[in-house]
Amino acid sequence: MKGLAMELAYTEKTARLRCPERGDVWARLSHWDAGLSASLRLTEERWRRLVKGVAHSGDAVFWLAAAAMMFLLGTPTGQEVALRLVQAIVGAGIVAAGLKRLIRRPRPDGPPDGLYPIHDRYGFPSGHAVRVAAIATALSPLIPGWLTAALALWAAAVSLSRVLLGIHYLLDVLTGMLLGGAVGLALAQVG
Repeated sequence: MKGLAMELAYTEKTARLRCPERGDVWARLSHWDAGLSASLRLTEERWRRLVKGVAHSGDAVFWLAAAAMMFLLGTPTGQEVALRLVQAIVGAGIVAAGLKRLIRRPRPDGPPDGLYPIHDRYGFPSGHAVRVAAIATALSPLIPGWLTAALALWAAAVSLSRVLLGIHYLLDVLTGMLLGGAVGLALAQVG
């Protein structure tokens, strides 16, 4: 069992997952992830503006406002969708915030570019990726198949936009999408 022993140690600057007998696995994975993510960053401003719009489409405020409108103006089915939407946003928020505080992996270097608040300096997992995947997955049993497919594509685009803008690493968003999918599946099973 000694070979399987893992130690979670973190500082304010970084979190490191170590497997003592095999070297620093987290550091190697982090280095690979940082290089790959940096190669995907957009530099041309006109493309960055477009991608920022996609990134902001996953903001919680937008989706909470949409849920409020659906609940107040909607049919019973619309109200059920609104309630599931709020559950997905809250569930995703709890999962993402809890893991960010535990793991404390910093975001990529560079200016925040106005896309996340200064107090949210940790990037793993991406809160946007967790949220959009949870929304797409949790709503899938309640909406038509074509809309489920559209939401899945949108969730992937929002998640990738965070990497293209250099505010998350690729593993931040991939892990976030997996976690969000799990949150959405749990809500679909319960609801």
